[in-house]
Amino acid sequence: MKILFLGDIYPAEMSLIAELKSNPEHDVYSIISVSYIGDIQSYAEKKPIYANIPKITGAKLLGQNPQKDISDAVNSFAPDIIMVRCWTPFVLMKLKESVFWKIESPARMHPDDSLPMILPGYPVRLFLTQNPEEVEAYKKTISGPVDYLPRCVSRFWEMPAEKTMDVMVSGTCTTDFKIQSYTILSKLLCERLPRDSVKMFVHMGRKNIKSWAARQFQPIFMSEQGVALVARAKIYVSPIATRYDPGDISHKTTQAMACRTLVVTHRFNEIEKYLGPDGENLVYADTPEESLDKVRFYLKNDKAREDIAERGYRFMHSEYSWDKHLKRIFKDG
Repeated sequence: MKILFLGDIYPAEMSLIAELKSNPEHDVYSIISVSYIGDIQSYAEKKPIYANIPKITGAKLLGQNPQKDISDAVNSFAPDIIMVRCWTPFVLMKLKESVFWKIESPARMHPDDSLPMILPGYPVRLFLTQNPEEVEAYKKTISGPVDYLPRCVSRFWEMPAEKTMDVMVSGTCTTDFKIQSYTILSKLLCERLPRDSVKMFVHMGRKNIKSWAARQFQPIFMSEQGVALVARAKIYVSPIATRYDPGDISHKTTQAMACRTLVVTHRFNEIEKYLGPDGENLVYADTPEESLDKVRFYLKNDKAREDIAERGYRFMHSEYSWDKHLKRIFKDG
């Protein structure tokens, strides 16, 4: 089966491509968008991940004429399935019989906030959203089948490693709410725990953190090194986003669990329905102060921490593996 993959390079894409390329039944072609930039070389100098994309994924980077690149690829590869990551410019192109996947919504700051809609405007082979609450809304406007696709992990990408750091915090800081959360959390962790036991990484919005917390963060491009980092941490802490996120599970949360790392994350809307109750596969904390308390407890209790991390590891690879959901995608599509 020939599969043409179109999309930006993010952890979910790396994981998906790794899984597809491992299957001898699939002939996978990958084309990665880098925001329609003209000079890929200069862009790669700023973000080294792009210089490594061909090595990591076998992908072809788009240059000054991306639409022609895509058109040529479709004509030359003659794929059986075109998989399109939907927040890229590819969604604006009328790619016949495509599977649109990884639809995700920004966090809602209040439970009454409306959910955004994405309208391709033409028939699709299959339309998959990572927000289960949006499925019924999309069914009213999308011409084609619509379904829920959870965050998935690959046995070839998310893998456990020796634990060489106690606590890791990572992510993006692009909203005032998250900046405040990162600031409070990082200050608490670094003041109350041994300084060398806490590592913090951020790949977006670092300039927006105007407080003491900004000095604690190390800039990193998580798509390239995020998996290796979370795999080496005993505990991964996800700063609070909002209490009303509509079910869009963070890829860093699922990655950490799949790497046998204990996750401490916020209890957003219905997360327990998909990942399990507190203390089963992961640990929940609704404030930065509660996160600190949970981190302290599980650093002192190795067996409890390792037991939850082991359950989370087995849970992710059994319930949320790409291998399992790809079969469903191709069958439904």
